[in-house]
Amino acid sequence: MGGKSRASHIDNGVHHLAAVTISLLAGKWTIGLILVLADEKQRFTALQRLLPGISHHVLTKELKRLQAYGIISRTVYPTTPPSVEYELTTSGAALYVVLQSASEWATRFLDKAPSLGGSQRLPGNSRERINSDVA
Repeated sequence: MGGKSRASHIDNGVHHLAAVTISLLAGKWTIGLILVLADEKQRFTALQRLLPGISHHVLTKELKRLQAYGIISRTVYPTTPPSVEYELTTSGAALYVVLQSASEWATRFLDKAPSLGGSQRLPGNSRERINSDVA
């Protein structure tokens, strides 16, 4: 790690920033939303269709949360009824790259680790999706 001790990284706030990032990604639908928006802009109803099981209320809340963090942007078009599209920001696209790197790590090391159990399993086909994007 570049000659610095792990303790100095913790003292410099790296530990805190990593924990905040992991906390941001820990939401049930967060990674799925980032994966879906990595391909292209999406409307609300398309996001509901692409994330089976997410409720209108939860999707609204999650989109607002990711927007507040600067991960996604929301564009409203002046049509009747108003048309709204969501897309990854530059920050969100950079976070997608982090997810790809995490997937590479998981492919390399988790396949050798004991099986993930219970709630630690990846939801849906998130692992396959990230792995196919990395390949």
